[in-house]
Amino acid sequence: MMMNVLSSKQGMFSFLAAFFVSQSWIAWTLGNTKPKLMRLQLSCLGSNSTATERTFLHDWNDNDYANMQRHFLLDLWIHPLLYGAALASIALQKRASKQQQPYFHLVPYIVTGASCDIIENMLHFNALEATIQFHQHAATASTSIGFFLWLGSVFAMAKWTILGFVVYQLAMKFFFLEKHHPQASTQTKKQATKQA
Repeated sequence: MMMNVLSSKQGMFSFLAAFFVSQSWIAWTLGNTKPKLMRLQLSCLGSNSTATERTFLHDWNDNDYANMQRHFLLDLWIHPLLYGAALASIALQKRASKQQQPYFHLVPYIVTGASCDIIENMLHFNALEATIQFHQHAATASTSIGFFLWLGSVFAMAKWTILGFVVYQLAMKFFFLEKHHPQASTQTKKQATKQA
């Protein structure tokens, strides 16, 4: 049943529409915190967990923490499921006018990439909750905050690498192959005419 929904045009456009709505809401919710969150997600490339924790504890303000907390309403796991379904639906499309079979082999990559996103979100959510407790109660910062932030950044990089590969493959499928192999369309149309 789910496979039929994912492989249908209606399902593809529905998931894409839901993804764009979700992405727009997340971007609006984060507001001015977006650049800080982006640097946090890239932190594993240029800093250790201690430096990441110091930045998160002292360079972020209450508004940033509130924005990040609100954006988790969708981004924690709903948003990854939406874009995962949208990408899977695109990969499973078989274009009637082209000799292009569904890209079933991309589905495990999509699932892995979306799973990395959910794990990243869980780690950052736990770090955020510990940070809020630290500020509210003037407690000693948990040693796990920096580790959670840094490890979440690792999963963020894994997510972008995997999904970047998926998007590249889908772009090759729908644009490069279509542009450079127009004879496939002609052959398919001839076969359809003979069958009719």
